[in-house]
Amino acid sequence: MGLAAHVTLIIGMLLALAATTRAETIVKDGDDIIIDGQNHRFVTVDAFEPGQTCKDDQGLEYDCGARAKHTLETIVGKQPVECQEFKEGDRKFFRCSAGNVDLEIALVRAGWAFPRHDFKPHDPDRFAELCTIEKEAREAKRGAWSGTFEIPFVQKGGGRGKKKVADVVCPGFPIAITAGAPSPSVDPSDESPPLAASNASDDTQSWTRVLAALLTPAIAILALVIAWAQWRAVRRREVMELFERRLAIYEGIRRIVGQIIPHGTVTDQNLYDFLAGTDRARFLFGQDVIEYIERLYRLLLKHQEAEAMMKAGAGATGYQQAVQAKYDSFKEISRFYEAFPKLISPYVRMDQKLPLR
Repeated sequence: MGLAAHVTLIIGMLLALAATTRAETIVKDGDDIIIDGQNHRFVTVDAFEPGQTCKDDQGLEYDCGARAKHTLETIVGKQPVECQEFKEGDRKFFRCSAGNVDLEIALVRAGWAFPRHDFKPHDPDRFAELCTIEKEAREAKRGAWSGTFEIPFVQKGGGRGKKKVADVVCPGFPIAITAGAPSPSVDPSDESPPLAASNASDDTQSWTRVLAALLTPAIAILALVIAWAQWRAVRRREVMELFERRLAIYEGIRRIVGQIIPHGTVTDQNLYDFLAGTDRARFLFGQDVIEYIERLYRLLLKHQEAEAMMKAGAGATGYQQAVQAKYDSFKEISRFYEAFPKLISPYVRMDQKLPLR
């Protein structure tokens, strides 16, 4: 493969890598994620909204919207997210997965999201599957099921007065699972008793609310610290990989020059090895190093050409010119051991320079 083909292949690989690196997944809330700047809204489940409060098994309030978002962030982790698009009139929804994990099913199973009853006519089997998973989460008291809450779909409708609770929940859903308002009677089809409110004192509840309010920013700060540490580890690994690639090019050129110096002869194999060993240099070094490598290659060609003229038996004048040309090029090639290490030293440190800017 020629030099041009090598360069074309490498550029294609770098462009593909850049496209992959730019991909970014941001969890907006419990049922919205942003991928490369495009919002993806879940279609079959509804999670707690940002700022929505629930009560735990002690009757103490906490931000269940933040819990839903944090749970989704944990499920996604660093896995690539893929979404399948659905349309309902002018509205666009997405069903997404991280790796082999269906994000909607995982949120319902964790107790932070609920099946959307209004999607049931579009996919009854999916709705039935999610209701079965919801029942398992409720019986295991996972997530919000360990306390009391108001159904997100009802709350977003402007309050329970605008949407009937029984119209937006799975069969057997305990209607008494509400917070902040008097609970109506429990659905007779559900065997689970209403969850009792806490009898904790006002002072205790106040302190708990303060601690709960501090918990979210504390978790956010911890997440930032962890993200910074991970970025630093990735950066160190990238620095080491870049160092090794740059050093490999330097050692390859030094080996070729080391083969030429003892005998004063440049072979076709030397020229081929030089091109093969330096075809990635333009992606790893700045213009100063690239120009030196190109100049060194021209010196190798000049040296080989002078040798050919000497062997061809040119006249006295031509022979003398060839000898002088060979001497000059050999002298410049020999300066590699002095000039090149100084030139690349900024590129092989822990604070090494980046390539082309």
